[in-house]
Amino acid sequence: MRPNGSLSALVAGAQSISTRRLILFLGGILVLSTTLLLFTSVNLSTESLRTVSLEIPDSIKGKLHVPTVFKPATHTPPPPAKNSTASTEGWFASWSWMNPFSSGQGDRIALPPIERCSIYTYYEPPEDKVQAVVEDKMLLAWRRVWWAYGFKPMILGPAEAKTSGFYEMVNRAPYVPAMKKELMRLLAWNYVDAGILVNYRVLPMGPHDDDTISSLRRCKFVYMNRYKNFDQKLYSSDKVSLNKVLMYVTENPPAADQNVTSVEEVIANLPKPEEWMREGSYPAALADYTPEVVADKYKDLEPAQLPGLVNAHLHSTFLSHYPDGMLLLSPFPDKFGALHHPALELANRIASCPVNNPLPESCPPNLRKCTPCKKPAAISSPDHLEETTKSFTLGTIPHPFTTIELANDDVSLMNDPEKTLLRYIRRKSVRDPWIKEVTKSPYMKSGLGSPPRASKIKELVVPKLGSKFLSIWSTDKEGFKDTEWTLGFVPPTLKELKLQLPGAQGNQKKKLYNAKMANVRGKNKIIGFVEGWNTGDTEVWKFVNAWRERRVLERSKWTAAEKKYGQGLDKEER
Repeated sequence: MRPNGSLSALVAGAQSISTRRLILFLGGILVLSTTLLLFTSVNLSTESLRTVSLEIPDSIKGKLHVPTVFKPATHTPPPPAKNSTASTEGWFASWSWMNPFSSGQGDRIALPPIERCSIYTYYEPPEDKVQAVVEDKMLLAWRRVWWAYGFKPMILGPAEAKTSGFYEMVNRAPYVPAMKKELMRLLAWNYVDAGILVNYRVLPMGPHDDDTISSLRRCKFVYMNRYKNFDQKLYSSDKVSLNKVLMYVTENPPAADQNVTSVEEVIANLPKPEEWMREGSYPAALADYTPEVVADKYKDLEPAQLPGLVNAHLHSTFLSHYPDGMLLLSPFPDKFGALHHPALELANRIASCPVNNPLPESCPPNLRKCTPCKKPAAISSPDHLEETTKSFTLGTIPHPFTTIELANDDVSLMNDPEKTLLRYIRRKSVRDPWIKEVTKSPYMKSGLGSPPRASKIKELVVPKLGSKFLSIWSTDKEGFKDTEWTLGFVPPTLKELKLQLPGAQGNQKKKLYNAKMANVRGKNKIIGFVEGWNTGDTEVWKFVNAWRERRVLERSKWTAAEKKYGQGLDKEER
């Protein structure tokens, strides 16, 4: 069959092209396609464009929507469940951390996996510089207390909101100012993949085992949730549900004359609002210090006094959770005074009433009635642990080398010959004396070996999700670090309290210092033998060391990441 029409012409033209010309033609197309592909796939990242200078006239700066690459630093959506501080040369994350002697990898210690749910707030600095200082202090209080409760707080702003895919639709729609401000919060939250969004003047001020706090910490959200009688101050949601709500609101913007000021009003008018947004129970453990509440409850408060009042309320509320006061764990009190002295100082700071409370008779806004702090909480020094939830415990765990050095006057691990020391340890020393002393009856049954006792200490060091916060632990190596970020408030200093505590005995201080130096430098060959002889004491000492080190490292990495945003930072973070 002969081709006809245009097809015939095409065939005739193709037959007139020589093989050599056809190869050159196809080769040219291939080179051109490759060149275009390479140039259009270059990754123009924000980092590569930081040196670009763009001058925008002041007359149009407020009206111009600046491209993404020139925006301020923004938070990025959280990566998959993974944390770089979960494994180092000193520790690794494992669900078997509770098992006795679960390390199994040389000197690396098994620690529980890190589980912190991200919690976000939205902030736009006010124009008033004095007010901006107050708000920055409130942001610091917000970050510190939510971190102490087990969350990972992050501050969002307009930069994140403008990066959301919904921003252009919100920017063009005729929303009233209050509604647009509310949507900007939700857009910023949407950009970082949802989770929890809370007003930065809302702080946890209840027990750690409160139902709402425990539910939020689980970080598992299926629907978008608001909370009863809490307006727009707290939301939780998964990404899909938040997208669904934002898509409807942006595609169906209410008219300006309707004066709709919140997303909740829009959703409430739908046929089945519960399919869009659900309502959780009133969060009684959250304290609301938003301007309206402060103006109503604390009429005599100066604006600059608010951060001090919040810190005082956090401190007094903490003390109210432990009516029996503080327990300073003090085994072998006659010998270990120098070891326990840092814990004694911290106990007195925590047990004191807040010293800079502008309204000493006031209660937190989430409590109708409270008993203002009039005198310091009681401090007792038991030689063993007590089964109670009415007291808060401070414990310092010594290295077994330190235990032997402090507890014995007739032998010195620092100075005596190695043969003498080995003979003494084998024949006269008790295995795991510290752990046996602090867990002795009635706390644990007599006759139990070291493994269950070590596991019990680990359980106290790392409380389970949904359990009460009952203790802080440290070692003779680490000391008590980051206490404000562990407690959630700043306790007064001994100088502020005008308190002079008696010092430790000079001989004990010298022995303690020598033991620390020997352990840190690893000079004394006897240390390995002492650790092998006292496996239970060594296990809990290494565990608490690793636990404390990881907490400090985890916060320092988080601080380094947040520092570039420049909001709510303390002096050490700046």
